[in-house]
Amino acid sequence: MQERASELASLAMGSRARQAWYGLAYFPAGAPGLVALSTWLRLVPDPDYPEITLDLVQGMYATDSADTVGELETSRTELPSGPAVRIRAKQSKAAIPLARGR
Repeated sequence: MQERASELASLAMGSRARQAWYGLAYFPAGAPGLVALSTWLRLVPDPDYPEITLDLVQGMYATDSADTVGELETSRTELPSGPAVRIRAKQSKAAIPLARGR
């Protein structure tokens, strides 16, 4: 139990460091540890990027990093709130708490 609490604290600190808007960690029963991590980032226009487009978001986040394992998966979809881009990356276990810290 203490190990899980420590892992969750590490994930929370990593999420805060990335200024994540929302995040989920998935620890299914019977699994030895963390199976999936999902993070939502809030992007706000600024002088460098006055308009945030799906192409901009995909260009910023759909890139390999040192902790990426395998191919990135990107797709576009329509949500009730509007268009969205989904970027899925597999990362090495050692990098997960601070994953994709851009």
